[in-house]
This record gives sequence, C-alpha cells and structure tokens, in this order.
Amino acid sequence: MDEKDIRYRKRLSIASSSLGMAIIVGCVISWLDDPVLGEVTLGIFIVGLGLFCYGLWKAP
Repeated sequence: MDEKDIRYRKRLSIASSSLGMAIIVGCVISWLDDPVLGEVTLGIFIVGLGLFCYGLWKAP
C-alpha cells in the first residue's frame, strides 16, 4: 500500500464511522421521543451500525 491509499482508507473509515454514529444517535433520540416507530427506526439503526462497523473495519 502506498501513502495515497492509506490516506484514502483513513478518510473513508473516519467518514463512514462518523456517519454511522450520527445515524445511531439519531435513531436513539427518535426512539426515545416516539417508541412507536420501532420497525423503521430499527432498520435505519442497523444501517448506521453497519456503516460504523465498516468504518472501523477499513481503518488502516
């Protein structure tokens, strides 16, 4: 791996884990406000968790 690839992977991991964490926090706040939105919030939460884990997995 060259330096350009390492910088790209670092930016990708930071961006995807940050976006995933923002989605997770948004889902938790939404669920605390209105627990009736269970299925939709759970689906979006799983997507956020996947993005967060992908960001951690791709970290150099």
